[in-house]
Amino acid sequence: MGDRGDWILQTTGKGDLEEFGAGEAGHIWFDEYGSKFLFESKLKLPKILKNVLVKLMKKANWNKSQTKQMQTIGIIHAGKYKLMLLLADFL
Repeated sequence: MGDRGDWILQTTGKGDLEEFGAGEAGHIWFDEYGSKFLFESKLKLPKILKNVLVKLMKKANWNKSQTKQMQTIGIIHAGKYKLMLLLADFL
């Protein structure tokens, strides 16, 4: 299990590029046992999104008012299927 997705959403421009989302893509949605979907949507992508969110929170010095407004977005795309996951700080 890699720590990077197939694609990364990040800011553009010069200097420090901030990541705020990730995605997984594949040409098949289900393998023979249905494990590709489970692995991508339930294990890999949420882990990536959590790491992105923690990195953004650290950059904001764990300021509660700023971290409450943060969200990361993840998308799984395979063929004609698309699934979107959101991860936010609701503490």
